[in-house]
Amino acid sequence: RLSAMQRSALKALSIRAQVILPFTRDNRVIAALLIQQSQPRAWKEMEISLVEEAGERMQTAIERAQAENRLHDSEKRFRILANAVPSIVWTSTPDGQLRYVNDRWYDFTGLHRQEGTPLWTDLKLHPEDAPGLFQVMNTIKRSQEEIVVEVRLQRQDGVYRWFQTRSVPTIDENGMITAWHGVMTDIHDRVEKDAEQSKVIDGTPFMLTRCSRDLRYLFVSRAYAAMLGMTPEL
Repeated sequence: RLSAMQRSALKALSIRAQVILPFTRDNRVIAALLIQQSQPRAWKEMEISLVEEAGERMQTAIERAQAENRLHDSEKRFRILANAVPSIVWTSTPDGQLRYVNDRWYDFTGLHRQEGTPLWTDLKLHPEDAPGLFQVMNTIKRSQEEIVVEVRLQRQDGVYRWFQTRSVPTIDENGMITAWHGVMTDIHDRVEKDAEQSKVIDGTPFMLTRCSRDLRYLFVSRAYAAMLGMTPEL
């Protein structure tokens, strides 16, 4: 019931009848819909039902708009973070169609953002790496696990550079893949350095080896392999 002070305030505003419909979330009132008239009236049950139906639709619309705003803000933050890293960042549909690429994609390919939706064919693979990558891509479509592959991609100036691509799926509550997310990191300098080190080590007469913590061979020089009667490619 309204207090005397509240009634006096409504009267001063020429309000003689009103319906108040609260909007709740988690058992808390978060807003209210007010319908007011300047003439006294007894609200009919049908009118009250109409107000309740309108209120439900309004609350649904407001919550949908708020969810869309939160999604938009989340996507905006993701794009800012994605463009802050030096790697190529991408997302795709479950069947591999690209949905988003960051600025590094365009920097590497030399394409303009206005040229439409990016395609995997925008990345020029080294001919020697294409068959292996296609096999991996077919595996990705059936897998629900993280996949890492290293390939050479052609930069806009025609130079091929080594990249490591790490692809991770998003899986829903039903165990279905809803999207793929990936990061392509330029590892060319590391690959060249490793190749140069291997060349130097292969030419040395010393017996060199590198093992894991569980004493598995990770690398042996040619001299060490010859002593074991094996090849360096373990």
